[in-house]
Amino acid sequence: MAVGTKKWRLWLIELIVMFFGLLVFFPFVLLIVTSFKTDRKVFDFLNVPDFTYFDNFAKVLKQASFFQSLGNTVYITGISILLLIAVSSMAGYAISRGGGKLFGIMLMVLLSGMIIPVQVSMVPLFKMGIALGLSNTRTMLVLLYTAINIPFAAFIYVGFTKTIPRELEEAGKIDGCNRFNMFWRIIFPLLLPATGTVVVTTIFPIWNDFQYPLIFLRGDTKQTLISLIFSFRGQYSTEWGPVFALCLLSTLPLVALFLLVQKQFFKQVTGGALKG
Repeated sequence: MAVGTKKWRLWLIELIVMFFGLLVFFPFVLLIVTSFKTDRKVFDFLNVPDFTYFDNFAKVLKQASFFQSLGNTVYITGISILLLIAVSSMAGYAISRGGGKLFGIMLMVLLSGMIIPVQVSMVPLFKMGIALGLSNTRTMLVLLYTAINIPFAAFIYVGFTKTIPRELEEAGKIDGCNRFNMFWRIIFPLLLPATGTVVVTTIFPIWNDFQYPLIFLRGDTKQTLISLIFSFRGQYSTEWGPVFALCLLSTLPLVALFLLVQKQFFKQVTGGALKG
């Protein structure tokens, strides 16, 4: 009786996991299917798509600014992630090793930035960009994305840094390392699991962000991929087929990147978990 009850529970858990897995995967399937439909059949969910229909993708690729927008997205996302890792890892290390009430207060102040809605700061940020001469530049978005994600990333690094023995730093001091070299040569390589977590949780929101490029960037040559959606929006209608095709094309680089690095990523994450 107990064995049967245990099997029933395992079966129920597997069923629940499969259900939520399908819920997560369904939007991506819908995106693929809709990309191969004409505008008239987009909202006909019972209509079988024609997977030889590539007109939507052709319209997207013929956009004069498509590849320029792709380059802008790669540049903004890549530089933002690198800058975020550099700043937040050093901040997390300093807070973790600092000790005392002052560093605890610094951490609380840093984390308080996570509870402030970004919409509240839109107008001040826009005015600040104009004052600094960064209006309508990719640099403005890079700094913005970095600043927004620093509280969460630094919090992750603080937790991971606390698990690293201080004896490693003492050994580095004996070998003549200063604080800066000690961090980058000894501590940071041990923070790869934390870095992987930070990258995975921030790269997708930055890559797929629609709001900030729409507000802070003007002109076709400076737009990101997602903001190109407006190029298929008319006064009275929207070309939904190309819109879905554009969304699908914008996800492919990240999917390809994840498939290329997934083995190394999971190796680092599980390795860090075993060490912890």
